[in-house]
Amino acid sequence: MKFYHKIRFKITFGVVFIVLILLVGLGYSILIDQRRQIMDSLHNNGKQVMTIIAKNSVDAIRFYNYLYLEELCITVEQTHGIAFCEVYDTQEISLIQKSTIETTTLKKDRKTGNNILILELPILDSKTNHLGKVELGFYLDDLQKELKSTTIKLTIVFTIVILLVALSLNVFLSQLFITPVLNVSRVAGLIARKKFVNVDITPRQDEIGELVKNFDVMSDNLKKNFSKIEKQNQELKQSENKFSQVFKLSPNAFSITRISDGAILEINRGFTEMFGYSNQDVKGERSIEFNIWPSESERKRVLEKLITERKLKNEETQYKTKDSKIFNAYVSSVIIEINNEQVILAEVMDITQRKKAEEQLNLSNKRYQTIFQNSPVPLWEEDFTEVYQCFDELRARNVHDFREYIKSNPSFLERCSQKVKILDVNQAALKLHGAKTKEDLLGNLTTIFTKTSYETFKPIFTTFLLLV
Repeated sequence: MKFYHKIRFKITFGVVFIVLILLVGLGYSILIDQRRQIMDSLHNNGKQVMTIIAKNSVDAIRFYNYLYLEELCITVEQTHGIAFCEVYDTQEISLIQKSTIETTTLKKDRKTGNNILILELPILDSKTNHLGKVELGFYLDDLQKELKSTTIKLTIVFTIVILLVALSLNVFLSQLFITPVLNVSRVAGLIARKKFVNVDITPRQDEIGELVKNFDVMSDNLKKNFSKIEKQNQELKQSENKFSQVFKLSPNAFSITRISDGAILEINRGFTEMFGYSNQDVKGERSIEFNIWPSESERKRVLEKLITERKLKNEETQYKTKDSKIFNAYVSSVIIEINNEQVILAEVMDITQRKKAEEQLNLSNKRYQTIFQNSPVPLWEEDFTEVYQCFDELRARNVHDFREYIKSNPSFLERCSQKVKILDVNQAALKLHGAKTKEDLLGNLTTIFTKTSYETFKPIFTTFLLLV
């Protein structure tokens, strides 16, 4: 609140100061003009009076009638505002004769000073001969009083004007600027506290109205964006929690390694159980110092592939534990950024048991193939996948008595036999059918079926339908 009052005070003070300077300039101009007018008036009046005196002094000077000159000057001096009146000869010697006590006491002495205006006019005869001069002094007290009175009046008027300007400006600023800005400031404070509201003022078409309109649009956009951000933060938090749980509780080995210096920043419990190193053992240390790779060439191969592709997925390799046991593993890695640093997030999955299972499976397959191929009994490996689709079609048509349906539709059995795919046959089957290669028998059953075969196959196939 104080901030906006300071703004209002500064604006008001600045405007009033400018108005004051203008009014002072105006007042000074008025006083100068008034003084000039009064001085011009004094000069004009003085010139008229001195002209009369000069004309009346020509004969008095010529006939040495100085008493007349003195009476003339005394008469002039009786006029209000006249300080003195003197007549001089060409040698600038006063011609006023003070011959009597009465005239002497009435005659004013010549005065000078800041409050005296002295004017002079030469005395010329009809032939423009210079006979002397008339000197007339005027009091400026009336001028100063008049100027002082004018100054006081102007000061009063200007003070009233300044007060009215300041009051009007205060009201104007409060209604059109301060109040709306205070409302905007209040709403900004609410927005800062995550309370998104609009500015409550009467709609306006000026700059303040445009500001408020844009502020309301900003508030609405912030509300929408904040909701999105809140949702994203919530999802991110949930994702971080999930990642944290996966990182901590996964049986696979997780590690975070800084690329710049190879320092290990974090490992999970799975890493400790898999490699034998605790978090205290490896945190902050370079990964290369722990010798978890059986060979340097393998480490470089995996690292170079990661740098090139920026990520790895189930890259098969080998690792070495703390007690130097070598095991097979899948490594999945990705380069990410944490706290403005590029790091490697790596997951290692121990596939030792899987490799053993695969070896057992391969051994079983070899045994099966040996038995299959060398059996004296003809054997076929068949795929009934498409036959199941035929059964589904019958069920979709609400056919439930498959025996009756096959009797009524003998072509269905033939169509089904065409769906059975022969994947492999053994040597005994080749001999039985007199085939030279397996490709002669591979395909579907129609390649080896006869009419008798269908009759033999019918009860077997029906029983198979009932079991499926």
